[in-house]
Amino acid sequence: MKIRNKRTGEIRDVQENELQYYGLSMSQNVQPASNQPQQDQTLNLAQNVVSSNNSNMELIKKYFPQSQWNNAYKVMMGESGGNSQAIGDNYPIKGEVRPSYGLFQIRTFPNRPSPQQLMNPEVNVAYAAQLWKSQKWRPWTVARNLGLK
Repeated sequence: MKIRNKRTGEIRDVQENELQYYGLSMSQNVQPASNQPQQDQTLNLAQNVVSSNNSNMELIKKYFPQSQWNNAYKVMMGESGGNSQAIGDNYPIKGEVRPSYGLFQIRTFPNRPSPQQLMNPEVNVAYAAQLWKSQKWRPWTVARNLGLK
């Protein structure tokens, strides 16, 4: 199956089970592109992704200070691509192997929300803002790569 990013025009081949990475499922979120021939399985993801990212931006505005809105959005997109159901790598941190979850790819150390809670966009963004307030951008590899401190 092919998907098209309407913003960039990039077309990628993906398996149906990979749609979850983009926060999509065949049954609910993906609509065939109306300007594509019926036999072409190219899917138009832009509307769903834009809608999702707009609601994620509203959460960022709710929990982060205005001076950090753009940085928070960049970190979120770099960490999860805006996919609230993302489950990330599980390499060791502080000697423990723990996957990261949700929009800001937050790891489940003691006294943190559970994986199920972190898959909720509002919980994830709220907790990310709390981490930012105490540690600035240090917890996120993407932030370091962007030069954020």
